[in-house]
Amino acid sequence: MKLFGLSGGIASGKSTVQKMLEDLGCNIIDADHLYHQLLEPSAGEPSPLAMSINDIFPQSLGHDGSLDRVALGNIVFQDPGARKKLEAIAHPAVALAFTEHVQKSRREGKNHCIYSVPLLYENKLESGFSAVIVVWVPEHIQKQRLAKRDNLSAQGIQERLAAQMSLDEKRQKADWVIDNSGSQEQTQSAVHQLWAQLGLK
Repeated sequence: MKLFGLSGGIASGKSTVQKMLEDLGCNIIDADHLYHQLLEPSAGEPSPLAMSINDIFPQSLGHDGSLDRVALGNIVFQDPGARKKLEAIAHPAVALAFTEHVQKSRREGKNHCIYSVPLLYENKLESGFSAVIVVWVPEHIQKQRLAKRDNLSAQGIQERLAAQMSLDEKRQKADWVIDNSGSQEQTQSAVHQLWAQLGLK
């Protein structure tokens, strides 16, 4: 079974491309989705991962056992040291969940699995994949989308962009680039080309 990485940057449209690939029948596992699953409370009790995060960032938990991801995000995007502490807790847990999904896919006879992960290059994961796909847009489009989508200040936008490797650098490292700066039809065409050339059927 071949493993492919799918990455991008904040507001690059990675989720849009991921949905297009899923509609074509690709076997995709989303790192953010795994993370959210690992944080889900059960019967009003926080998950083990949420409790571990709360040990480092006290008062992160709500009364229902859920993690206040917005408040936590505001902390870690402003403090690189805090972000590293969070990543040291969250990334191993997500990696284990991904490994379990891959094992399940192998048992089911799947011929490929695409791991959608925003910080693929930042965490030096690229060597584990047959190829890496990057969804790219120019930085000015990232900024426009972030301002519109998240209602962020210029400082907030810059903090989030600074927390990730630039899309231009990721583009240079990628095996396949999906340019998502044009129309949806153009992106869809690029996804279909990817589907055909990587043999994801």
